[in-house]
Amino acid sequence: LHVDHGLRKESKAEYRFVRQLAKRLGIPFKGIHAKVVRDKGESIEMAARRVRLDFFAKCSASLKLDAIATGHHMDDVAETFLMKLKRASLCGMKCESFVGDIHFVRPLLGCRDAELKNYLRRYGEEWCEDASNSDTTIERNRVRKIILPFLIKTLDPNLVEHLYRISSRNQ
Repeated sequence: LHVDHGLRKESKAEYRFVRQLAKRLGIPFKGIHAKVVRDKGESIEMAARRVRLDFFAKCSASLKLDAIATGHHMDDVAETFLMKLKRASLCGMKCESFVGDIHFVRPLLGCRDAELKNYLRRYGEEWCEDASNSDTTIERNRVRKIILPFLIKTLDPNLVEHLYRISSRNQ
């Protein structure tokens, strides 16, 4: 499943990339080119999430899916943990969750981002990087690009793994 939110110039190329990858691997593909419109008081990220979840819910029902697997990984867990820490919550991303009737599984949470990229390189596979991930005005990107690297460098090179273990215990 893939949603082109139409928020970045490269999003149509990413849509084609995912569709072609699915075809090459013999995996069914379902995608949409969406128009994201913010509701009052809603950030663009939350509006995009709402559009994505609506698409996932429709696909889950029409295709009778047991679950939808995402590409979230250990680095995402560490970022989520630090973002939730400021709200006094000590849990990270869960290996499985429900949003309404949509069942999400995250089989890659035990892998680091760099490990996944090295794996893809080893097998000659490509991937797409979302250019908006470099926008540090977005909280998760600030954590990913500034805060987490600083903490890893100054506190502990294994911080991501430690945050993963801590957040996994608190689920």
